Amino acid sequence: YLKDRQFYILPLIVLTLANIYWTGSKGPAMGLIGGTAVFSFLVIRFFVESRKVRIAVFASAGFVILALGGYVVKRVFYRGDVTSFTFRMYTWLSTWEMINAKPILGNGIGTYWVLYPAYRRPSIFHIEGKHNTETDHSENEHLEVWMDEGIVGMGLWIWMIAMISIGVYRALSMLTTQPARAGPGKSEKKFPEEAYYMLGTVSGFLGMLIHNITDVSMRFVSSGAPFWLLAGFNAALVLYCPMPEKQISGAGEFKPADETSNPTRKWIKPILRVVTVTVVILVAIRILRQFDWCQGRDGMKNPNESPHFFTTWTFFLLCWGSSVWWFLRIALQSTRIKTLLTVLTATILLIPFWGHFVGDVNHNRAIFFSKQGMWVRSSESDGKVGGFPPEYQIMYRGSGGGTTELDSSFGKVLTAIFPDMIWRK
Repeated sequence: YLKDRQFYILPLIVLTLANIYWTGSKGPAMGLIGGTAVFSFLVIRFFVESRKVRIAVFASAGFVILALGGYVVKRVFYRGDVTSFTFRMYTWLSTWEMINAKPILGNGIGTYWVLYPAYRRPSIFHIEGKHNTETDHSENEHLEVWMDEGIVGMGLWIWMIAMISIGVYRALSMLTTQPARAGPGKSEKKFPEEAYYMLGTVSGFLGMLIHNITDVSMRFVSSGAPFWLLAGFNAALVLYCPMPEKQISGAGEFKPADETSNPTRKWIKPILRVVTVTVVILVAIRILRQFDWCQGRDGMKNPNESPHFFTTWTFFLLCWGSSVWWFLRIALQSTRIKTLLTVLTATILLIPFWGHFVGDVNHNRAIFFSKQGMWVRSSESDGKVGGFPPEYQIMYRGSGGGTTELDSSFGKVLTAIFPDMIWRK
């Protein structure tokens, strides 16, 4: 909004605040408190010169922070949510003991839920009213990084945060003190657009980190993907920000490598191009098939789920299709072997990273069955599953992502596009 002054953006801010209020969650309020503090500091430091405007920004930020802080305090201490607070306190104490077990190299990434039962405090049993619950994370991202990867990993984690924060601060200092970069025209904004992008992305980045003092939301797909996207945005904006003192005039034209001097390139490049394009297509089909399994096809039949079903597929296909198009275009048009190797490596790495998303979906489905007390397929479980939604009945049998009859004409088309014998295994 500060960059373009477009009114249509303001309702989105209101909708975000309404969403935080009606979901009744304390975490988003914590994130907004942190993001507002960072945002207002940067605005006062770099974007505003008038003393009156600075005071107004400071007062507005103070009001937002105090109001949201009061909301969190009310929810914790006056609305019966104190169990959430005490649960975290005892979990953090146990995590600290896990850190002390291997403080230098850590216990290993992803081992928290395996080790935690040995350190779980008896108080947790009284808080939750049972002893067989599973705690997957420490409710504090920074403590969990230390527990996972020790001082070594924690140092890298802090290094990344500091590198991005200091880089953005220095870039903003340069961009806002030399607004001539915006161009000579009178219609240009005072500051270049990179400055506004940095203001927004670093506020969100640090706001999530502040929020994650009391949570580990970035370990989940829904909020983890935006966090790392913000980290990438900030790093890219700093890296490609044309700092005047670092500029080199007369970069010259790009000259492709002389292939005549190295005849091996003539036959390596076509082969590598074919391999890269093939891998891109195979990985694309794999991801499409797995998303079909994650989404299920019952949304088409359930009027309550159909809007969610079609909206999700629409956005997924937009992202998936554009990604495949760009990967293929780069692979087909690139003139350098290094570029082809980079695309090939990035495509292969998509498989395990996408696997985290699929694993998260399967984890949530497993929680559904565990809450029903169904741990194995048995005659007793077969009787229970009859009352479940069709999608969960199919998950129980492990026979597919939807309720379509595979022997029907439509089912045969789906089987041809999504060959279960290859992709399911």
